[in-house]
Amino acid sequence: MGIFVLTGEGGGISDYVWSFPGTINTVNNNQIARLTKGVSVTVDTLDAVIETAPTGASAIFNVRRGTISTGVLGASIGTVTILAGAYSGTTALGTPAVIDPTEFLVMEITQTGSGVPGVTATVFARIA
Repeated sequence: MGIFVLTGEGGGISDYVWSFPGTINTVNNNQIARLTKGVSVTVDTLDAVIETAPTGASAIFNVRRGTISTGVLGASIGTVTILAGAYSGTTALGTPAVIDPTEFLVMEITQTGSGVPGVTATVFARIA
């Protein structure tokens, strides 16, 4: 099992994207990449998609900011939920999150389905 990070192509700055192949779990959060942009960006939406829907309970993904120089994790900028039996979820952030060049974002899986935990998830932090 590995964690893959996808990057965008084309003009402008691409969204933050995390891909978790295989059965999602809360154990391997320390293997999920911390992503940086090197410039200030504003994130206004979190999206998640999954190939096999979770059953029995929702899958919940938390996106947190941290400081590059210390590695210390800070507050959550928001969570996105894929409901049990669903294949996607979206959260519009009430207050868009400004991510400074000195900060990173990381995604954490905080809940998986209680029956089938869900398989192959991708989470996006959309840049406004």
